[in-house]
Amino acid sequence: MRRAILVLPILMLVGCKKIELDRATLTTNPFDMDYAGSSVFSVDGYVTTVFASDQGPVVRLKVTFRVDRERLNGAPYFTIRHRRVDNSAVGLVNNSQLVDDTFSVFVMEPSPGTEYCWELSLGNAEVYGSSFTHCCTAP
Repeated sequence: MRRAILVLPILMLVGCKKIELDRATLTTNPFDMDYAGSSVFSVDGYVTTVFASDQGPVVRLKVTFRVDRERLNGAPYFTIRHRRVDNSAVGLVNNSQLVDDTFSVFVMEPSPGTEYCWELSLGNAEVYGSSFTHCCTAP
């Protein structure tokens, strides 16, 4: 009993020690704003198609992006925010909407030879990490 009385205060002091985190070193998680690694996204492909509408034929550029899920630390839920650089149009894709780890964005009436770019970032609970810009040139 006497030994327990001596050990208990020591355990309490050790158990209450606060570990200080150096926020500057938290750069390895793609969900963090200060993520310093390479992009978890890549351009998987792009194609221009023509489809019929009430106003006649419409040209559309479809750009497909791939998400490298293996680098997401097993995150069960996440959102992808994509923002087109030239017009700031923003869209969101939930991970449940991915097809084979891909999602697509569209440009209506693209100009051949024009480069179109999107900033892509991962989010969780409406907080987004650092963004990466990916581009393609309309054929």
